[in-house]
Amino acid sequence: MSTVTVKNILKYRTIVGLIAMLSFIISCFCLFYNRINAIYTVNFFTETAYFIMFLKYRKTKAWPVLLFWMSFYLAALSICFYKDIAYSEITTGSKLLGYIALVIYIFPKQKNIKFKRLDFLVYGLVFVVNIYVVYEVVKMISGFIPTPHMVVLYSFYGVVLISLYMLAFRYRLLYHSRSKDVLLLTTFLTAAEILGIIAFFLEYEFLYYFENFFFLFGLGFGVTAFIDENKKGRLHRLMKTRRI
Repeated sequence: MSTVTVKNILKYRTIVGLIAMLSFIISCFCLFYNRINAIYTVNFFTETAYFIMFLKYRKTKAWPVLLFWMSFYLAALSICFYKDIAYSEITTGSKLLGYIALVIYIFPKQKNIKFKRLDFLVYGLVFVVNIYVVYEVVKMISGFIPTPHMVVLYSFYGVVLISLYMLAFRYRLLYHSRSKDVLLLTTFLTAAEILGIIAFFLEYEFLYYFENFFFLFGLGFGVTAFIDENKKGRLHRLMKTRRI
């Protein structure tokens, strides 16, 4: 595993940002000229670059993180080379496995965060409200889903995303660089999932622009989240004091 200095971390963040921006610009052109398959190709090569950076510079050996990346890469591979649609069993199942892997990674990290009674009330209320939102979204698109088991899969998909986001929000209470990027990763990918599902099933094609933005930059945070965590390093102290 490579040694990552503060200077290199900033360099990698810049590289990831440039990759995300360039990929997003290309995907916008593809959308404008109605080249949907080209977008999947762009996303595949972007994820390839991200995956390589993660494998080379990662500062964690946790298997759930590796499983997360492998699951998303499998989904991208399925769409790009096997012409699998973006919301089929394979791609949806692969990404769902990736999200579950993140839940498995984040959950034990919160053992030092105190949980008060008010927290139970607030998080419980947020969970119930979001479950209702998932129910309404699935209900809205259920008429466009050909098989009943996919309706169940999407419902479970929504529950996992809600749970992941809530865990990522609590994980952020640790206030270190990794928790910040994990929360951004979760936020951006959740937004991409919601926009993508609505755009795909209800044919609101303009939402694909926003979906691609959140997806590409969200996975970018997934790279930086696992290559720059250093609680004793200067970069961590700067980020914790909000000077960077």
